[in-house]
Amino acid sequence: KEPPPDFQLSTLSGTSSHNRHSGFIRLLPFVDLQSVFEEIRQVPAQAPWGGANQWRHTMSVMSCPSAPRPSNFNNGQKTAKNYVFSIGDNRRNNDGQMESTRGVFQKWQLNGGEPQNRIEFRDVTDGTSNTVAMSERIGMITNANVSTGGVSTTGQHDNPAGCLATVAGDSYVGGSAIEDSRWNDGRPSYVGFHTILPPNSPSCTDGGGNIHDGPVLVSASSLHTGGANALMLDGSVRFISSNIDAGDPSASYVTSGASPYGVWGNLGAKNDGEVINFN
Repeated sequence: KEPPPDFQLSTLSGTSSHNRHSGFIRLLPFVDLQSVFEEIRQVPAQAPWGGANQWRHTMSVMSCPSAPRPSNFNNGQKTAKNYVFSIGDNRRNNDGQMESTRGVFQKWQLNGGEPQNRIEFRDVTDGTSNTVAMSERIGMITNANVSTGGVSTTGQHDNPAGCLATVAGDSYVGGSAIEDSRWNDGRPSYVGFHTILPPNSPSCTDGGGNIHDGPVLVSASSLHTGGANALMLDGSVRFISSNIDAGDPSASYVTSGASPYGVWGNLGAKNDGEVINFN
């Protein structure tokens, strides 16, 4: 079967859900959780931050067995989530409506019964074995450190170097925050990551003190020594080193053409014309 192409799922959403259902919902039938998917489909307008029973199932398939659990869960949710969708090498606005990404996941919806803004395999011209689909991300435990899932909230950054400047070692030097864990909320700060800064780099938001409003830069992360695992679009798994070539962090966020963020940026862009061969 072709995997579901939605990053933020809106085909099952009503107005009270704010069209923020995550792509994990569409994956449920593929991981033997068809009954949970059907339960959600019966009441599609439930907001992902609400306390509906359909969000409260415990699903270990989204969790890394060795990862510590997040410190906060939203309204009775129990599922710890350590896997996230690739948005590619361009910073994403949490609030964006139908905003396209350079990665393989983005928000889409049905318009007159036809998919709008949907990514398909044919759009991945750089090749499925050369394009990142998912990676790991540490659950939000405390706000003070990169290694505990914290996110910098120190303000506007025109390039990735601004985000790098918010840490000294593993510790954030300015304002930082965490929020409750949500597997079902499609905003990038909850279920996405960028191939901009290398794994285990800081994450930053311009959301005015929280992590879910405004532009956000989310880095892949794990407690594995020296990097994080990434799922390629062809189904293979690669370990990505924290020392991977990530190009020039002073380069402005890109919208077209070759990625300025080195090998890591190229792996996240589905059609930038730069093909990376791991072999």
